[in-house]
Amino acid sequence: MDSSSLHAGFDRLLGVFQETLPTETTVHRSGLFVKNAHSFDVALDPFTFRLTRDGKKITAHRITTIRGISIKNETMAIEMWIAALAEKLSEMARDSANARKAFGLIGR
Repeated sequence: MDSSSLHAGFDRLLGVFQETLPTETTVHRSGLFVKNAHSFDVALDPFTFRLTRDGKKITAHRITTIRGISIKNETMAIEMWIAALAEKLSEMARDSANARKAFGLIGR
C-alpha cells in the first residue's frame, strides 16, 4: 500500500469515528497555522485504539487500560489493528447503534 492511500485511509477512519463515536474519539492535532490531525484515539473499554501519522509512516497501537492505568501498549500491523477494532465494535454493536454504524463503515 502506498503512502497516499495510507493517509487517505487515516483521514477516512478519522472521519468515520468522529461521526459515529464522537465521545469515544480524541483527535490530536499539530501545526503552526493549520492544525492537522497527526493521531487519534478511539476509547472502547478496556482498549484505546490509536492511529498515528508521522510523515509517510502510519503506526497503530492498542492500549489496554484497567481502572485508569495503562497496563499494555501494543504496536500492531494496520491490518491487525483494524481487525481488533472491528472485533471490539462488533461486540459493542449488540448494544449501540453508533457502534453498529462505525462497524458497517470501516468494513467498506
